[in-house]
Amino acid sequence: MPIAKATFENADGSTDKAGQGSNLDTASAADKEFVTLDKSHVTLNGITDSTGFKRVYANDNSVFLSVETEKLNNNSTDYVIISDVDGISTGIQNVNLKAWNAKAVKADDTAYRAVAEANISHGVYTLFDDDGYVIAAVVVGEDDGTTTNYAFVTSDSMNRESYDKEKDEYTWSREAIVNGELVTLTETGSSNPELRGMVRGSWYEVKYYADGTVRRVTEIKKDNGDTTVDANEFYANSSAPLAPIPSTSV
Repeated sequence: MPIAKATFENADGSTDKAGQGSNLDTASAADKEFVTLDKSHVTLNGITDSTGFKRVYANDNSVFLSVETEKLNNNSTDYVIISDVDGISTGIQNVNLKAWNAKAVKADDTAYRAVAEANISHGVYTLFDDDGYVIAAVVVGEDDGTTTNYAFVTSDSMNRESYDKEKDEYTWSREAIVNGELVTLTETGSSNPELRGMVRGSWYEVKYYADGTVRRVTEIKKDNGDTTVDANEFYANSSAPLAPIPSTSV
């Protein structure tokens, strides 16, 4: 473990008691487990050409930010930038994060397909102290510690949309069957809710924030070329359908 303190010299000759590192990969095939951060995986890149801080260590005080991305065009060049914070966790014992490399980020959204890997935010961006411990890390990828359920959509559209002027935030809701019960999925944000694009009669993987609101929905598709799962079937794979889902009126 690191024991030597250090100061980090900037280009202008000034010094700081913190350094920056990153785990990046623009060359390899798409990898959604490029970096794992959990209680068994606590190290990150420090400063590559340093003598004592090539690797730094996350501990119980390290703060982890899982983030969202979006495409930005600047001077006719497309970039994928970090656009929002999905979640904040403190302590390496409390996280289960998977950082994606550039090609994994690129493959996750069709809007990113034409963006050069070098212009895609990905991996992990780390701030560490003069003892070599991680102060904070920004992770582009997936928070596997968030709750995931599977929902069968029974509604034709969202059934509620409201706006909180003080928070400058919308709230949307939609009915679906989750774990055999008819529930209301709730999402908050500023625009383009995930719930709006859901199709009645289809299955979705639903990921939640810690407060129980919807973070992301992903349609579950058959592997035989069909675009959606049949209304009465959920295929874990092409040969193993589950029991039929009863029809539901809304």
